[in-house]
Amino acid sequence: MKKTAPLDELLKQKDETATLDFKRAIKLLSDNEKYEFAKDVSAFGNSKGGVLLYGKEDPKEGGKIVGINSESYDADKMQQIVSSRVHPPVEFSSEIIKRGSRFFALVKIPESKLKPHEITSTREVWIRRGGTTDRATQRERDLMSLQKDRTRITQKKSIKEQIETEGIPEKPEGWGKRTVISIGRVYTQRVHGKLDVSLLKEEIILAAMSLLCFAPIAYWVYVIYSNGTVVVPMFSVISAFLAIFGVILFYGLMTIESLKCPQCKRHFGLRRTQHIRVKDREIDRTEEYVKREVTYNNAYACEFCKYKIPKIETETETINL
Repeated sequence: MKKTAPLDELLKQKDETATLDFKRAIKLLSDNEKYEFAKDVSAFGNSKGGVLLYGKEDPKEGGKIVGINSESYDADKMQQIVSSRVHPPVEFSSEIIKRGSRFFALVKIPESKLKPHEITSTREVWIRRGGTTDRATQRERDLMSLQKDRTRITQKKSIKEQIETEGIPEKPEGWGKRTVISIGRVYTQRVHGKLDVSLLKEEIILAAMSLLCFAPIAYWVYVIYSNGTVVVPMFSVISAFLAIFGVILFYGLMTIESLKCPQCKRHFGLRRTQHIRVKDREIDRTEEYVKREVTYNNAYACEFCKYKIPKIETETETINL
């Protein structure tokens, strides 16, 4: 909500607007009066924010400036009504102002980041539509929920990015890559005495070992299809374990290759230096979570040769509701 205009300017307004509603008096005694107050406050919170001005008649009833009974103003009671009748509660502030011999009350409601706010007793969602308070359509409720999800995602990402950029080079996502980097940097430091080296020989050895691990299972398949004979069960079990080990080695080889600088061919020096969210779209929604596909403009830099690599990357995010 924009900065609230001074009381004198508000009193000069002839018509109610999307951000201004006139009330003749403060009435918060009956359940219906409390419901009306909760409805008005939630409507402004669900819209662009606004002001409830007590002490001036509705323009349709004459629009006279009448003031209020100062004893009817109770800020704590207003807060209690909204807290108990609106979910989630809407944040607002109120004050009483004296002009001449008259008193006026202002209830200021900013646009809420937690909308939609609904009336707990009826599950209704109200909004300001021009100078009137109206029920929100299902589409308007869905749009408010989507905005809240995006706000929550942005807050989580901003916290994460703050942690990752406080002087700590960001590591690639996924426990697999993090494990390969940790083991690889320890190995490189111990064997070569420094990190600024290429591991081409080690990659060749890994590729050869990976192929050898598949040799027994290849022989097993060959025997079955050529002779129709059954291979010894123990040999089948050993072949299966070796094949699994070969897959692990091949995954490690591919991961090491992906972590190699295209220019200097050295490993484990790439660090993400840019992480800009460019677009996102919802791909799944349940009552428990929202799943979104997010596209980023990323950039990586090699700490050895300073080579920069721009990349468009997509991630899937799950937000619990």
